[in-house]
Amino acid sequence: MEKKETIDLSIGMIVKNEAAKLEKCLKALQPLQKAVSCELIIADTGSTDGTRAIAEKYANQVFDFPWNNDFAAARNAVLDRCSGTWFLAVDADEYLDAKIENLVQFVKNPRSKRAMCATLTIRNYSSPDMMGEYSDFTALRILRMDTGIRYEGAIHEHWTFPKDAPCQYIDALLHHDGYAYTSSQQAIQKAWRNLKLLETQLEENPNDALAVMQCLETSVPIPDQAKAYARRGMELLQTEPKVEGWDNVAGPMSRKAADVACRYEMPEWDAWMTWAESTLPDSPYITIDVTYLRMHWLYQKERYEEAIQAAERFLSAVADYQAGKYHPMQFLMAGLSYAGVQFVKMAHVVQGSCYFHLGEVEKGLFLLSGVDLSDADNQIVQSWMRVMETIADHPAAAKTAAAALTPVLKIDENQPRQRERRRVCLQQIASSFRRQADRPNGWKLYADLPIDMGRCARICLAATSQEVQTTIEQISSWDAVVPRALAHILELGVPLPDAFYARNTEDLHDVLTMLIQEDPRFALHAIWHTRCALSKDIAKARFGFEMVSLALQALEIDDAALYKALIACFRQLADIYLQHWYHPDLLRDETNLHLLPNLHRFTWYFLRSQERLDKGDVSGCVRDLRIGLEQAPKMKNMVAFLLDCVEKGDYPAAIAVASPELLELAEKVKAILSAYAPDDPMVQSIKKSDAYRKVAFLVEDSASQWLL
Repeated sequence: MEKKETIDLSIGMIVKNEAAKLEKCLKALQPLQKAVSCELIIADTGSTDGTRAIAEKYANQVFDFPWNNDFAAARNAVLDRCSGTWFLAVDADEYLDAKIENLVQFVKNPRSKRAMCATLTIRNYSSPDMMGEYSDFTALRILRMDTGIRYEGAIHEHWTFPKDAPCQYIDALLHHDGYAYTSSQQAIQKAWRNLKLLETQLEENPNDALAVMQCLETSVPIPDQAKAYARRGMELLQTEPKVEGWDNVAGPMSRKAADVACRYEMPEWDAWMTWAESTLPDSPYITIDVTYLRMHWLYQKERYEEAIQAAERFLSAVADYQAGKYHPMQFLMAGLSYAGVQFVKMAHVVQGSCYFHLGEVEKGLFLLSGVDLSDADNQIVQSWMRVMETIADHPAAAKTAAAALTPVLKIDENQPRQRERRRVCLQQIASSFRRQADRPNGWKLYADLPIDMGRCARICLAATSQEVQTTIEQISSWDAVVPRALAHILELGVPLPDAFYARNTEDLHDVLTMLIQEDPRFALHAIWHTRCALSKDIAKARFGFEMVSLALQALEIDDAALYKALIACFRQLADIYLQHWYHPDLLRDETNLHLLPNLHRFTWYFLRSQERLDKGDVSGCVRDLRIGLEQAPKMKNMVAFLLDCVEKGDYPAAIAVASPELLELAEKVKAILSAYAPDDPMVQSIKKSDAYRKVAFLVEDSASQWLL
C-alpha cells in the first residue's frame, strides 16, 4: 500500500467577493507552497463576482460555506478539512512577503513542534497603493493542528491557549491593505458591519475588555460611536478591581482612546493621556503612540518647550523600537499607530516649529533641513512648507527650501504618489502668495526654486523694471504666474509679453478674477495697463477692457479723480474692443444688440451716450446710460457716477478722448515741469508753449494725473 504524503502546512482561507484582490494573494503564496509540502483550502461564503473561479485555479479544495454571521464557524469549517501538521490562516487582502526563509525553516524543523502556535508580523497600510505609511503588529496566525484548538468569536475570531502555552515568533511578513480604504464611506460601511457583530458579542458580557477594545478600534470612522466606546473603554480600565484581560488590553485601549479624543477634540484628551502615562509608563503604546499625541497637544497649547521634550521622548522610543528593544509579542493585541518613518518626520517638523516660536531659528532650521521630503506624505510636505514660511525672511530659508523641495518637484510621471506630492507642493507655493496673517512673506521662501512660481517670487522681490524684465524672459508657462507677481509687473510698468495674452478667454478672465482679489492697487494697474492695451492686438485690448470693467464694478466711489480716469480708459478701450470684436453692420443696428453679451450691450449704449453728450444732447446721454444699466446692472456704480457728473456739468469727456500719443506728450511735459519750482520763470515759459497748450487739460486736471 502506497504511503500517503505527509503535509507539513495547511493554508486556510475564507473568501467572499474578493475577485479584485484574491489572485495577487494566491500568487504570493506560491513560493511557500513550492518550498514545503502544502495544501490550500478555501471556503467561499457566497461570492458572486468570479472569486470562486480564481480560487479554483490555485487551491487544492474550494467548498461553499453558507454565511451565518459567524467568522469562527467559517474558519473552523476550513480547519475541519485540513490535514497538515501546521495551519496558517491568510486573508484575501494579505500578501505574503517574498522573504519566506524563516517561515519555511519553522515548518520543516521537527523541533518547532515544541510550540503550540506561532506568530508573524502583519503590516497594515494606510494607502491602497501600499506605498505610504504603515503599522506593524504581531498576529497569532499559525496553529499546530494536533492541539485540537478551535476558533472562537463571531468576529475578530481567535484561538485561546493555556497561559503557559509555548509560542514562537517567526520573522515573516504579511502585507495587508484591507484598511486602506479608497473613500471614507467605504470605511464607515465596513465599520458598521463589524460593529453590529461585535455588539452582539458584547451584550453577552458587557465587561469583556477585549470586546470593548475591538468595538473602539472598529468604530473610529463613526464619531458618535467612537467617542462612546472611548469613554466606555477608559471607564472599564479604571475600574477596581481590574477586569479580566486588563494586562493585555490596557496599553492598546488607552492609546486608541487618546487617539479618538485627539481626532474628535474630546475634552478628556489630556486626562486620558495623563492616566496612560502614569499607569503604563513602559508600554510602547504609551512611550510611542501616546507620547506622539502628547507632543501635538502641547504644541496646540503653545507650550513649545514641553512639546520639544515630548518630541525627543517620542523619537528616542521609536529608535528603541526600530532597534528591536521591544519584543514582538508585546504587539499581539494591536500594532503601533505612530512608529513609522512619516511620524518621525512630522515630529521633526513640530520640533522645528517650536524652536521658531521660541526664537531659536538656527536650531529649527537645522532640524527642518534634515527632513527628507522626497518620500514624505503630502501632509508632512505641506506642514514643512508652512512652518518654513514663517521664517521666509531668514537669509538661509530660500536655499534650504530649494534643497528640500527640488527633489519633490522633479518626479517620475509614471508614479502617482510623486505626481500627487508635487501637486500638493505647488498648491502650497501658490497659496503662499496670498495674504497670510501668520506668514505674510511666505512666498519669499520659494525664490530659489527653478520653476515658474520660484520666478514669481523673484519678480515680487525685484526693485527695478530691468530685474523684472530679465525674470519674465525665463518664464516657461504664464499659467503658473500668480496674481501677486502680475501686480508687481504692472506696478513697475513692465509690459506683459505676447505669451501672456496667448491663452484662451476663460483663462485670462480667471486671471483677472484672482488679480482683483489679491491686488489692492488693481484700479491703478488697470489704468497703467490701458496704455499697453491701446493697440490693434485684440487679445491685449480684450484683457485691458475686462480689467477696467472689473475695476469699475468693484471700486467704491471715494476718489472722483481715479474714477474719472478709469472711465476715460473704459471709453478708449471700449471703442477699440467692440470694433475689433464685431462686424460694423452688427453694431450699426440697435435691433441686433440682443446677440451681444450683457456687458457688451452696456458698452454699446455707453459709447452712444458719449457721442450724444459730445453733441450737447444731455437728455439723450442720460437716457442711453439708463438703458445700458438695464443690460448690465453690475455697472450701477459707474452709471451713478456718470449721471452725477452730467448733472454737475463735470463730465470727463476731454480726458476720455485723449489719444495715447497725447498722453505720452503730457507725461513728458509733466516730467519737465517737475524739475522746476512752481514759481520758477521757466515754468511760465513752458506753459506758453504750443506743446503745453495741447496737453494743458491733461496736466492740470486732477483726474488725468492717474493716466500720466
